[in-house]
Amino acid sequence: MRRTSWAGLTMILIVVASHLAPVRANADRSSGDLHVRCAKGRSFLLRIEGEQARVQLDTRQLTLFSRRSSLGRQFQSPLATLIIDEDFVAFVPQDDTGWRDCRIEGEGSKP
Repeated sequence: MRRTSWAGLTMILIVVASHLAPVRANADRSSGDLHVRCAKGRSFLLRIEGEQARVQLDTRQLTLFSRRSSLGRQFQSPLATLIIDEDFVAFVPQDDTGWRDCRIEGEGSKP
């Protein structure tokens, strides 16, 4: 039986954590509204509050709940699905697949 040294194991964990840290930092943004801009001039405001994401579309607001996913940070409700991977956002509200090429632009912006 071969044993791995603590130093070797620690180094492996540091490398893995360093690759996951940028994705987690962007996906966990929770201070203020994030402006998400999509193709064809579409946009919405996004606020992540713990295990919930709130999407503001003009006068309509959707509340989505966190769900486990290997694709990024995922939120879902019967009305929509939202996946965040760094600054890329996949957003699919019920009966509207026209949200394409969405990216987080910055905090506090208005659409």
